[in-house]
Amino acid sequence: MTEEKTTIQKISLSLDISKNHLMKIVNRMASEGWIDASRGKNGGIKLGIPPETLSLREVVEVMEQTLAPVNCDSPLCTLNPHCQLKGILHDAQQAFMQHLGKYTLADLIKKPMPNLIHALELA
Repeated sequence: MTEEKTTIQKISLSLDISKNHLMKIVNRMASEGWIDASRGKNGGIKLGIPPETLSLREVVEVMEQTLAPVNCDSPLCTLNPHCQLKGILHDAQQAFMQHLGKYTLADLIKKPMPNLIHALELA
């Protein structure tokens, strides 16, 4: 687990993301216990758990509002009773989620982490 902290402001500027949107993401991740966030002069955010304990599947399942590949019910699609696409897309989405479950945050940060931090000017 890295002890290096960064700030929402630095991430927002580096990735050109809305600071308000990023704050919502950080709050959600902190409520899950994935990151530690502290305010004040020496505040910042850092990873709060060992990266090998967090699967990419879990991140997607928690952070995405819906995982349904298509919404056939609202409004009700007239093709719904005869549609084959819904089942195909559902199977594809299940395979995608299963594949994400094979990887953890550690897989994303193994080698390039120091270079990534430097490239994003977060340290």
